[in-house]
Amino acid sequence: MAWWERAARQATAAGLPPVLFYRLDRDEWRAVWPVSALRAIPDAQAWSGYGLVVEGSIQAWAAVARESTAALEPVGAL
Repeated sequence: MAWWERAARQATAAGLPPVLFYRLDRDEWRAVWPVSALRAIPDAQAWSGYGLVVEGSIQAWAAVARESTAALEPVGAL
């Protein structure tokens, strides 16, 4: 999917994890993000192809983003 490849490339250039939000006509907003967001993977770029993405609700993406960020924080950090 060209739209995912472009989003992943732009996020990588900005030093950010890729996520793409979209909405079909009169439908709920959806998020697409790489499965590597669920784990600390050293070479996350290799896991950014469209075949290795997760699609879910905005709430699901927010939960994963929150937990992924918390996993990167040092123990005891506030």
